[in-house]
Amino acid sequence: MKKRGISNHLDWVIGFGLFLVAVTLIIAGLKPGSQPLHEPDALLDIVERNFLEDTYWSVESLPVQVESHCSEGDGKANQCRNFPFISINKNNANMIDESNGYVPFDISGEDLTLNIPNSDNNNYTIIYSERLTKESGSPLQDVCGHTDCYYGVPKTLEGICDNSNCDNEGINDDSVDNLAIYNYEDLKVKWNYPNIQEFKIEIDGREIGYGDNIPQNIPVYVRQITDFELTEKGELEPIKIRIYVW
Repeated sequence: MKKRGISNHLDWVIGFGLFLVAVTLIIAGLKPGSQPLHEPDALLDIVERNFLEDTYWSVESLPVQVESHCSEGDGKANQCRNFPFISINKNNANMIDESNGYVPFDISGEDLTLNIPNSDNNNYTIIYSERLTKESGSPLQDVCGHTDCYYGVPKTLEGICDNSNCDNEGINDDSVDNLAIYNYEDLKVKWNYPNIQEFKIEIDGREIGYGDNIPQNIPVYVRQITDFELTEKGELEPIKIRIYVW
């Protein structure tokens, strides 16, 4: 009788222990964020999220239509009175014509002055952002007079900044160019990327410059995403980003 009691007690202890182990494993499997940090998808997520956060920027785009009343021989600059977007900082803005060229312009008080040819119904776009620097071009010509100006609805454009032209504050405002010269180990710390793992990024087949060469003798995991580069002229150009982790 005594041996049977001890055996039953041991069976109960072992059974209860196995139950606790099973419950612990189930809870660990259901716990949010329990995925191992070094899983390939987790590594790819870290690089993709931080890369996009550090390279995305935005500009405001304002369509402007100008009907010039200048005659031949008059000055080529037209002045629009009662310009309604006086909050635009002219030092962080550029005006683009239909051929994608820069147009000399100035904003003073409620007056918008710009150089345009002697033709009616000219379409322009003002691109502005705190991260833009006004292009220095031809000076404004003599003003021939006031003109009729019509404005569209401003819209926000977002995309990847791929060069320092869309970054007038240097390394403090990231762009692809600036990240490319970032110290690789410092970038790992900045992105909270595991120190013992490696990564590489390509844009349209162009290596950005992070990390070592992609190894040939160990598993390398790849993710390709499609996004847009946003230029300083407000153009959105499709690009393919390829991320490698190992």
